[in-house]
Amino acid sequence: MFLSLPEDIHLTICAYLPPDALLALKQTCRVLHAFGCMDYVWHQMRVDLPLDLPLNQKTNNLRADQIQPLVIKALRVERNWQGHPGRPRHLKRIQHDGVVNQMQTLGSKWLVTLSRSRGCARLSVWSVDDAICYRTFKMQDASKFSAALHSESSATIAVIEFDGSDREKLSIYSLSLLLTESGTFNPSICHSISRPRVYGTFFDVQVFENLVATTIARFSDAISPPTFEILFINTTTHAQWLFSPQLPQEFERLRCKLFADKIVLIGVERNCTVAVQAYSLLPMMFCASEKLSDCNAITPIPLTLETEDIGARTTEEAIRFPSGFDFHLSANFTTKTSTNLPIIVFPAPLQAKGSGYMLDLPLGCIAAHTEVDRRLVQPFRTHPKASVDIICVGATGHRAVWLQRRWDTDEFELMKVSFSDSRAPKVAALLPRHLALPFEAHTCVSLAFDEATGRVCVGLHTGDLYILDF
Repeated sequence: MFLSLPEDIHLTICAYLPPDALLALKQTCRVLHAFGCMDYVWHQMRVDLPLDLPLNQKTNNLRADQIQPLVIKALRVERNWQGHPGRPRHLKRIQHDGVVNQMQTLGSKWLVTLSRSRGCARLSVWSVDDAICYRTFKMQDASKFSAALHSESSATIAVIEFDGSDREKLSIYSLSLLLTESGTFNPSICHSISRPRVYGTFFDVQVFENLVATTIARFSDAISPPTFEILFINTTTHAQWLFSPQLPQEFERLRCKLFADKIVLIGVERNCTVAVQAYSLLPMMFCASEKLSDCNAITPIPLTLETEDIGARTTEEAIRFPSGFDFHLSANFTTKTSTNLPIIVFPAPLQAKGSGYMLDLPLGCIAAHTEVDRRLVQPFRTHPKASVDIICVGATGHRAVWLQRRWDTDEFELMKVSFSDSRAPKVAALLPRHLALPFEAHTCVSLAFDEATGRVCVGLHTGDLYILDF
């Protein structure tokens, strides 16, 4: 009876099935297997999981035989991740020289680390598959870096350095990820900006393809809040633009995130509100040949999210962030296919009360001034007597990991959470308590996370680095 239906009905049914159901349906007979292998079905299907897609590619640009292995891999990661707790499939040790203060994954193949040892800072690029360091940059001191892929074979890394005097430097490296005959990269420093700290401090840095944005904080005195400026640098033409955003007077803890057509500024307003502003970027900023003469060329698109306007409720009271809360963004770089901005919020340690919040902001919502939907905020339960020391949010906000510290027992534990449109957030320990590991959670000083592959990188105060694949 079912096989006698018209072909368009078969295609519609297959397209509306969840991925695991479609894969099961394909095993029933040759006719349904043929329908399940059509590009149309896989292009129309909704996959509520992060996929390890090629850079800047959408599923609609791939064939069915290319999408299916990626979906199967995502289902396997999700099944293992949903365990209580999950069990890593692979554990790999990297012999790292120095304590890793910051890490960032570059896709599923590369890992960038910033460490300090022997009186200097080291920025290193590692191959995750073979655990080999292919390039290391030495500098006197460094506080932060940001990295992004141009293509599958090239990357840009921007790092904030200090030279030991009263000057700081923003160094931008262009890196080919194609190995030479000697088994190394051919990197080049494509830009360097040095300035005295009296003119402002490099506060944050973000990279999107060939555009670098660094936030400069200027302090007039020791009491007044700083004013912020954003310096844009085109790494191809070396063109620069200095932009002064119109921020509220009580805007604090400024962070920025670069996307293909906008820069989003996130901060805290009145100590209890997450405030978001977005500014459109001109196409010429990615291939400019001269400086912008007028900052007004960047059109402001402001949006402020206040918890009482969102309308999400846990019991009978609207969600309000307690005073002193902190928010966290994904450290992973954005791509041309990025569609949302995940923000995870944890209250201050003494005010936690076992609650965290995920704000999932669609980029279209920020740009179009649309009304914020209550589903954009998802509360989740944490331990009421624990604080968060280190946290990593996935690029799409589907998963997150963090290091939890219990106040009553002074115990440390790696935790995880997963979010979905179809179910409540699930919080659990990342690793089983009985699992024999070569490290203890309290020795962790840095984390990196790639949610599409389920890979967690753990840096220890001993200088060791471990990669766990789920």
